[in-house]
Amino acid sequence: MKKRHIYYCLLLAFLVTGLYNIFMPGSAFHTEQHLKVGQIVENDIIAPFDFPILKTKEQLDVEKAEIARRLKPVYNLDDEIQFNALKQLNEVFIPLIEAAEKPDTAQIINSFRAGGVSVSGASALTLQNKNSSKSIYNTLISELDRVYRRGIYDSIDSDSVNVTSNGSIVLKPFSQLLKVNDAKELVIKNSPAANRSVIAELLQGLIKPNLIIDQNKFSELVEQEAALIPKSVGSITKNEILVRSNSRITAEDLAKIQSLIQATEERTYQVNPLKTLYVNISFFLYFFFIGLMLYLYYKYFYAGLLDRRYHFSPLIAGLALNSVMAILNNQILGLQTLLIPYSLTIITAAILIDIPFAMFYNFLSFASIYPFVNWETFSPLVLVLATSAVLLLISRLHDKHQYFSIWLYLLLATETLTVIFALYRFESFSVLIVNMGYAFISSTLTVILMLFIVPYLEKKWNLATKQQLLELLDFNHPLLKKLATEAVGTYYHSLIVGNLAERAAEAIGADALLARVGSYYHDIGKVVNPQLFTENNPESAAIHDNLAPSESASGIKNHVEEGIKLAKKYNIPSSVLDIILQHHGTSYIRYFLDKAEKSKIPIDLEQYTYDGPKPKSKEAVLLMIADIVESVAKSWADINPEDIRKILNDTILRLIREGQFDESPITMNDLAKVKDCMIPILESIYRKRQQYPEEEQTFE
Repeated sequence: MKKRHIYYCLLLAFLVTGLYNIFMPGSAFHTEQHLKVGQIVENDIIAPFDFPILKTKEQLDVEKAEIARRLKPVYNLDDEIQFNALKQLNEVFIPLIEAAEKPDTAQIINSFRAGGVSVSGASALTLQNKNSSKSIYNTLISELDRVYRRGIYDSIDSDSVNVTSNGSIVLKPFSQLLKVNDAKELVIKNSPAANRSVIAELLQGLIKPNLIIDQNKFSELVEQEAALIPKSVGSITKNEILVRSNSRITAEDLAKIQSLIQATEERTYQVNPLKTLYVNISFFLYFFFIGLMLYLYYKYFYAGLLDRRYHFSPLIAGLALNSVMAILNNQILGLQTLLIPYSLTIITAAILIDIPFAMFYNFLSFASIYPFVNWETFSPLVLVLATSAVLLLISRLHDKHQYFSIWLYLLLATETLTVIFALYRFESFSVLIVNMGYAFISSTLTVILMLFIVPYLEKKWNLATKQQLLELLDFNHPLLKKLATEAVGTYYHSLIVGNLAERAAEAIGADALLARVGSYYHDIGKVVNPQLFTENNPESAAIHDNLAPSESASGIKNHVEEGIKLAKKYNIPSSVLDIILQHHGTSYIRYFLDKAEKSKIPIDLEQYTYDGPKPKSKEAVLLMIADIVESVAKSWADINPEDIRKILNDTILRLIREGQFDESPITMNDLAKVKDCMIPILESIYRKRQQYPEEEQTFE
């Protein structure tokens, strides 16, 4: 196991365990978590100990709202308003008092107007006198401070108010407060008689209400009163049955169950704090084990894919995504399990990898959501069975990108199972309609998300889409042009192999387009040393005569490695890369192995064996057969239909004996069809043509 794969499994376990602790702390201690009104319980729910029946949040909110309506608002004397009034007073009076020369009345009026205070001409005459100005200023400073400290209000309909004082709340009668007009009259009354008219004018912009509602203090007061509300409405005794099996949960039952859950969590944390640690460890190990199972399955059955970058991590991310969707749907939003787009990651895996892998991934996905779906059985079972049915149905699709068909299959499977389970559980028609609506939303959302995820991963994994394969068939592609100009014999050989492989693929239901494209590019590595190969150089024997058999074998074998390098350089999709890599399997380079044996020199079989791996797909098998048969048939000077049949039969039997097909899904029935469709093509290519007499030349 590579370190990065261990890290991915650990990351999955850390992530999901962390989410569990954030959104579901303590929920593993009981199976009653997140039951809902109307849900049918599968077993009796019995009280394991005495506990109080707590009021619901809704009940407590209603009582709290009633307290808020009953309590008087809390006010605060806003110092900012008094500060602004005194600041305004200073801005207009201090320049006047400290002026070096006696200002005229127009200057005084304009100066006060700029400060937001209006004065008449008569008042301006009074304010020209510095002594009068000082007296008026001192009077206003003193009296404004007095009235603002008492508290000024505008309109309050009550005989008393709550006012904050030194952090506490004091109930003040209205007699201790001042209305705006009363505050003005009090200031005028306490002013010298000679200055009252001027002060009356100035007060219009200087006295404002400073008794402001203090919402924070009011909320504190409400919370204090709410804390005194009794939190329970009764009690349950040990062994009392809360809900009987196969009965629907009522609102009253749910209140009892939620009370049990809270009491269980409190007892757990108080009595045995280590139990929380044990649960977290088991939860962590559970998801690490899921990740490990995914890795081992991938390693044993898809080892070639495991070595590729960005191939294993998205599958781990898919399991984490399933858990996140279940947490979001069930724990945060409190929605029905059927709304989870569960099939998203599984069908995506079927499209990008294959159906057998997706079936196993379905099992792991179920394990990854089960702790978060209210511990119920029926809804997750609907999702798992519906997904399995869809996987079986889309396995028959020639192109697994038929999203409308996938949506239709998923919708029908989910709706059918929803109806079946509704009949079994005697659910009402209204509940059935709602659940069917959830199934429709989930199926639709699954396919919509696939439209974005599948193309992204196809690009990330460098998979072959139909459009990419069609582009690779363009003879103007740089690699094909290079092959046609630098290795002409190999080029024409590849075209014939492509025709054979494509027809065979059509006969057995394999990917005919991939088979043709793989054939065109399977020998692309021969452009590096084209003169080593007989189809490009009839005199290649002279070159090999000057080389040791092992050196010749190495040069021949090297075309596979060189082909992979070129294909990667030109971003050839991975499925075509696989065919290039696998088209010789682990077979021997027979000509030079025989030459070495005849020379009586020491032989290392590895030097005369292709590195493999053996073909993993039907398309790679078809290419292997077509490649060998075309090469052998072409080497015969005189060949007839019986010879072609013998070559084809001998080639297939030899490859079977060597075990070259052991790792592919090809069957004996497939191989029989392959022979039936390849023979006519080979006969048409190598049929001996009738020799026509030469035309008599005439000269006019």
